[in-house]
Amino acid sequence: MIRLIEPGQRRKIGVKELVTISGSNGVVSSAINTLFLSAPHSEHHLLAAHPTPSPPSLNHYVHLSYQDLSIHLSKSTLYSFSNQLIQHPEQTGFALTFLNITHSLSKLVLGTGARRILTTPNAGGSSVWSEALSFELLYRLVGATLVKTEMELTYSRRGSPITDYACQVAKATVGVSVTRAMAFKRPFEKQDAIRLLTKKLKGINMSSTTVTNCTFARQILHVWTQSGHDAAIVRRAWRKLPLSLCSNTIILVTSVNSPLLFFEKQTAVKEKKPKPFKKWY
Repeated sequence: MIRLIEPGQRRKIGVKELVTISGSNGVVSSAINTLFLSAPHSEHHLLAAHPTPSPPSLNHYVHLSYQDLSIHLSKSTLYSFSNQLIQHPEQTGFALTFLNITHSLSKLVLGTGARRILTTPNAGGSSVWSEALSFELLYRLVGATLVKTEMELTYSRRGSPITDYACQVAKATVGVSVTRAMAFKRPFEKQDAIRLLTKKLKGINMSSTTVTNCTFARQILHVWTQSGHDAAIVRRAWRKLPLSLCSNTIILVTSVNSPLLFFEKQTAVKEKKPKPFKKWY
């Protein structure tokens, strides 16, 4: 189902256009192709074709609605993210999305790739759900297919920083590193973001050169945040980083309404029905 917000309501929420697409993965992906990418010969997912050259207004938004979750982003983010992945593999970039989980993580209807990440042993971290949900987002947003999980990737140097998973987007193999923006018992601040991005980007640059059983066209650093405020802090920090550090890595920041994603190791944290974001545009 495709729904356009009425003009009067658009003025109330401060946007020029809001497109809501709901249904199964196939229905949503087909609608994205038709509405945003002008791709008469495209296949199932949006990145089978090149995006149109002229990006839409920043005040135009897209709401991808599924039974278990919904994804919110601006049209310009959708265009620029897909355009960089396909046509400009040498450029860095920044993309901001919001993810609203309808019920709970345990009730998500995950695809094959996300289930594989969730059930495959990782390198011993506490971020299994964040990695699985990262892939699920890329699968629903750009039709990514899983190539290798964290422990299936091999490196020429012992102790080298590692990538969380490799996926294929269109015809390119992309490495994805997943992290969470948070501070211990205090608000997340700009210096926290700079330290986090610097550490992760250095690791990405090294893992891209030492991985032996994959050739990454580029990598994505997927940063989970607990609020739009924290996401804005990450954006400001990214703008301060040198291009040599960012290389051609895309920073994908997703604000999600699930506290359990940030405290997976704490057994005392009981999963409750997440509260939706009151404002995501």
